[in-house]
Amino acid sequence: MVSASRLLHNDRLLTLLAEGAVVCTATQRLARHLNDQWDREMLRRKESVWETPRILPLMTWQKELVQRASLLAAADRSAGSARLLTAAQERISWERAVREELTAHDMQPELLARQLMDAHQLQQSWDVSDEEIQRYPTPGSELYLRALAFVRELWNDLGVLPAGGLSRYARNAAEQFPALLPPSLVLAGFDLYPDSMFRAFQSSVRNHGVSVTHWERGGAASSPSFLRYESFEEEIDAAAIWSREMLQHGSRDIAIVLPSLDHVRDQVERRFSDILAPGQVLHGHDAETGLFELSLGKRCADEPMMAAALHAIELLQFEIPLESLSALLRGPFTAANEKQRRKRIDLDMRLRGFGVPSFSKRFLNRIIGDSEQDDILLQALAQQADTQTGAEADVWAQRFIDMLKRLGWPGSRSLTSREYQGRRRMGQLLEEFSTYAPMLPGMQAGEAISRFRALVQEQIFQPESTGTPVQIMGVLETAGMRMEHCRVIGMNEERWPPPMRTNAFIPLPVQRRAGITDILPDQYLQQMRELTRRTENIANEVIYSCSAREADKELLPSPLLRHIPCSEDSCLHHSFVSVVQDAHPDCMEELGQDEAPPLEPAENIRGGTRILSLQSACPFRAFAELRLHADAPAEPLRGVQLRDRGTVMHRLMELFWKERRSQRALLNMSEEDVRERLSQLLDQVLEERQHPLRGDLPGHVEEAERSCILDILTEWLRSERRREHFTVREVERETRVSIGELEFGIVADRIDEVGDHGRILLIDYKSGQQGPGNWTGERLGDPQLPLYAVKEKSNIAGLAFGILRRGECRLSGLRDDHNSIDSLPPAAEWMQKRGIPVADWDELIQFWNDGLHRLAEEFVQGKADVQPRDGEETCRYCSLRHLCRIDAISEEAEQ
Repeated sequence: MVSASRLLHNDRLLTLLAEGAVVCTATQRLARHLNDQWDREMLRRKESVWETPRILPLMTWQKELVQRASLLAAADRSAGSARLLTAAQERISWERAVREELTAHDMQPELLARQLMDAHQLQQSWDVSDEEIQRYPTPGSELYLRALAFVRELWNDLGVLPAGGLSRYARNAAEQFPALLPPSLVLAGFDLYPDSMFRAFQSSVRNHGVSVTHWERGGAASSPSFLRYESFEEEIDAAAIWSREMLQHGSRDIAIVLPSLDHVRDQVERRFSDILAPGQVLHGHDAETGLFELSLGKRCADEPMMAAALHAIELLQFEIPLESLSALLRGPFTAANEKQRRKRIDLDMRLRGFGVPSFSKRFLNRIIGDSEQDDILLQALAQQADTQTGAEADVWAQRFIDMLKRLGWPGSRSLTSREYQGRRRMGQLLEEFSTYAPMLPGMQAGEAISRFRALVQEQIFQPESTGTPVQIMGVLETAGMRMEHCRVIGMNEERWPPPMRTNAFIPLPVQRRAGITDILPDQYLQQMRELTRRTENIANEVIYSCSAREADKELLPSPLLRHIPCSEDSCLHHSFVSVVQDAHPDCMEELGQDEAPPLEPAENIRGGTRILSLQSACPFRAFAELRLHADAPAEPLRGVQLRDRGTVMHRLMELFWKERRSQRALLNMSEEDVRERLSQLLDQVLEERQHPLRGDLPGHVEEAERSCILDILTEWLRSERRREHFTVREVERETRVSIGELEFGIVADRIDEVGDHGRILLIDYKSGQQGPGNWTGERLGDPQLPLYAVKEKSNIAGLAFGILRRGECRLSGLRDDHNSIDSLPPAAEWMQKRGIPVADWDELIQFWNDGLHRLAEEFVQGKADVQPRDGEETCRYCSLRHLCRIDAISEEAEQ
């Protein structure tokens, strides 16, 4: 970079570095780039070997200084020594203060501990004494001082130093062991208002003969321009397209600067990947390590490899979350061959079918058993040892490591550079977690996993990369930087300058007397102006931009940039798809949105009557789910699901009527006898069904669910007593039926023989609201019973849903006009009232036959248009909205 090169070409600086000078930078980014430029300078001089210069962030050097002083103090028995805590370790001590000392304020202990820790760092940085805080008592300051007394006592007992006082301890180390100081110190990128401790530290090292030099970036000021776009999305796209044009012209030093980068990081990364490196996106490569780099890395927990490690350690719990289990079964980060991966997917779908959020080890052991002796993941699930005993952090860290090794994490395939760094970073986090032991008492599995997960979620993963031409950074990271081209986006009045921040635990008069920048309006405004001027000087060409609107709010340019004339601009959105289309126009094939390939004879479509149900509900959904297999896995829900209750009631009715067989047998039982028998059968059903709820629900919930099922079925059988005489001919009868080119296997829940002529009534149990309205119109809503009627034809006396709902148990359906089934209306009369001209039962069956053949023909021919039968009601529980783009289609239709 231009600034780095000018710095490193300075003969005086080269001499200082050769004499052992240390260059301390304000940011990690500046240190990395200065080191990179040093290497380039050595290569330019045709050196083959050179010493690594001491160029590092100031905080890193101060930590080294404190640690070396601590080692010397430990060797000198006359001096005290202490270990410096990490920020995560210090926060644990504040959490203990909140829970053990501030018991009335523990509704959100993690958040409160973080705020108290920030207050302590502020107190240390600006050299504020406890006495000053006590002079201006407030509820917040009194709370803070109580917590501070607790953590200080804890720190003294453990012999540790808090991370927030690093500058103070570095100054003390310099005073105690001046021999540790370098002959000269160069401070690079420190152009903002310094806090008290930073000034005191500089004075201390100067007093010990250290030459302290501030390096200021060189470079001529630019003549910036200012562009205004309609939206922030347009701003991002315009910056990405501009970056691509700069790259095409050979530029290699390009800066994209954003205020509040942490709030829009994912959006920026997505758009830059799509526009700047569509080919890498297509092949699954990480564009961030190729053409552009974001200074703000992702959370470690968001990195796929480390996320998989977190899921793996969840196996140590007694109740294993489905989310973690599913991620391991589907992911590539545990050892497995291709055959084993396919079996894991099958198991994942099976477990999701239960619809519950977690599974006990006992249940998983019953499901998996000894069926997969060679799959280390499945055997770890089935044979996981009990780790519920309490242990300290170092023991849990070793247990986590053992579990990862047992599962073959991070997998058997070759790792990319990013994945290799991720594995190394996870090792560092496990090592850090093991140092929590003195701070925490023994933990159970849940607490240990929760604390380690919190550590991984808080830490940032920034892969190392060199030579990335486009650097995307926050405003503070522009310190010491000099680029060829720069674009600063998001500079509207809402984003820049950011609002002043105050700390509620340090009284405002104390903050003002200490000169804390963020609390003094004039000083804060001056600092923001300096930061703005810094961005103006970062390159010879600087382009600012802002957006005119955010949602329905109109925005103005930042008041700190009003001196630059602002002009309107626009940007056409460039998507990955459009780039591919422009690059390969001859390869594009246009298809109508409702066209799909016809069903091939070799295609094995499974689904039974669901094929016709989905084709009726929405042709696109039938095509996507049944032929593309694009349906989403079942989502777990806590508690009892209606689907499971319905399945249990179906099975109960099957067993009950297999025993009784007729209404007469039912009438011979008292209602108490019926309920008692249903209760016995319910135990049998729950025992035979491999369901995780069996025995895992709280006792009162399980009892309430049993009572609910028994109440509903008792009510249903009470309604059965009032029906005309019937005999249960068959339950759960399976049969095959062909409609056009499709053949289905259908199951009748129950077949009753009614009347004197041996005709049958088909009953389909439903736990929801259903009725014969589903059998009207050209697109039959529930085709199973009409399909059975088409097959049996003249032998059918009626069709009915058996509604199993508390307070609504009844038959709901239609009957042949010539049969007497008092609980059902005559079909022809009912249909005619709804405008469907059928004269009798035979005509109605023919009407259904035509409708079923039409649906079957549409499916076979590939009719797949987005056409939900009942509008939004049909789409409510569909998982394919983003695939079919129903919302976009509706919007276009309205326009």
